Amino acid sequence: MLNAVLLFHINGYTIRFSETFLITTQHYFTIEVIKYRIFNKLFE
Repeated sequence: MLNAVLLFHINGYTIRFSETFLITTQHYFTIEVIKYRIFNKLFE
């Protein structure tokens, strides 16, 4: 799950369609990381 998000983030950063796309990608990545951390804490 996290690997797919990382690949999406890297691809978005490399392609650089526009600043808006980059910002959206980074926000998506940040949200996924936060959800991933919360999920891990719940099931530790």
